[in-house]
Amino acid sequence: MIKRPLTDRGYRIVSAAIFLMTVACSNLPPYLTPTPPAITTKPPTIDPQWQSATKKNTTFTFDPVFIHTPTKVEGNGARFKAQGSCATITANHVVSSTNKPIIKPTKTATSEASIERADKALDIAIIKQRHENLTDCPTLPTTDEISQAITNSTLREIWHIDAGGNITPIRVDLIQATDNELQVSVTQERSAYSNIKPGMSGSLVVFDKTPVGIITTASTTKTNTSVKAIRLDTIMQRFPQELKPDITQAPIITKPSEPYELSQLPKFYQEVVELARFNKQKAIEAKNEAEKIQLQAEDAAAIAKTLPSNFENNGYAHYIADNQNDYAGQVYSIGNRLFAAGYGISIVGDSDSFGDKYYCKFVRNKGCNGFGVIEYTVNKSNINSLEAWMGGFEDDHREGYGYLKWKKIPTKPHQGEAWFYSSVDKNTTKPGVWKESDGRLFEGYIGQAWDGWGVLWAPDGKVLRLGKMEGWPSYRKPN
Repeated sequence: MIKRPLTDRGYRIVSAAIFLMTVACSNLPPYLTPTPPAITTKPPTIDPQWQSATKKNTTFTFDPVFIHTPTKVEGNGARFKAQGSCATITANHVVSSTNKPIIKPTKTATSEASIERADKALDIAIIKQRHENLTDCPTLPTTDEISQAITNSTLREIWHIDAGGNITPIRVDLIQATDNELQVSVTQERSAYSNIKPGMSGSLVVFDKTPVGIITTASTTKTNTSVKAIRLDTIMQRFPQELKPDITQAPIITKPSEPYELSQLPKFYQEVVELARFNKQKAIEAKNEAEKIQLQAEDAAAIAKTLPSNFENNGYAHYIADNQNDYAGQVYSIGNRLFAAGYGISIVGDSDSFGDKYYCKFVRNKGCNGFGVIEYTVNKSNINSLEAWMGGFEDDHREGYGYLKWKKIPTKPHQGEAWFYSSVDKNTTKPGVWKESDGRLFEGYIGQAWDGWGVLWAPDGKVLRLGKMEGWPSYRKPN
């Protein structure tokens, strides 16, 4: 498990004494850590209730429009500034059946429009109004602005406009974001959503008041509605001429965030990650204590194994316990019976955890307590290919901060390591750090898996996802 120093036991004892003297001189106990950071910000709303809102003649940072055709196809669109005029972006299938879509309301009146260009693969069309010289449309956001809104937003909505100009914001959860597309889920009551679903295509997806995408499709199940949208910056790349910005428009330059930088996160997530990193340090300290216990357990077991089986001498023995565990180390005896008490190694002999090896300081009648190490083997209990736990114990079970590591198995690529608080109580979750072998890093609440608020980072330190995880990833629950 760990490399033993090339010294004898006496030297290790002297080294330990020097360590304790150093700590005493610094007036700090060996396991003292600073006061943990506090989470004071309220978490964002995950399941927002339905919001009903109708607004007219309101100034927005974006300009949604209602579109209908002579063939009675209805949908939405969004108008943006382009080449000193305005262009409307909508889903291609909304206007593909006609060359004369009608946009309403405009700044003055209903206006017929012409299709500038359509992209069937992207399912997006660009249309421009006739007899209208609109120049005060909103400016398209930059890729950096869209990416920041996707990463940091807490208020995520779809904006739908009806034929009368009434705008209804619909709260959504972000399911997935790529460089080209967004997938969101409508969490409101279906009865409220069903009235506007037929005209949903072309609606704007808006995160924290920043337009980020245009809806192309929506699919409904019994529990929710999944919506697919194309990112606005992807649309700009596909329509460089039609959506060319004004040459007088100054470019917006944003400083890229450093890898794993907290400032790019909303305040609440900053506090969660800070506590997760703090608790990781506690887990590292617990791991260090457990490794010391492992060395002492190995020394005690080595002495015990020099004796005949079931023979106690000077408080050491090697024997098979009533539960078939193979124990070697310090003991106490009652008559002819031997019991673990002190440093030693216990190998599980008759259960689903057969072969697992415990390096601990055993407490009389309570098993492993304090700190210790488990070396896992392949058995019925070890379904997730765990390699080792180094950390806290209570009454023969993992309890407390520590370090969990998975075996490196070529056929199982999702291997990794975690620094967190492990508990027999499956409802206990605390912030910690979980690193996958592919470099992804989760900083947030960990229980039996990723069980609560947190941030998932890409290997390069960029935010992949933030939110409330529930038992994810399911294939990596620590036993």
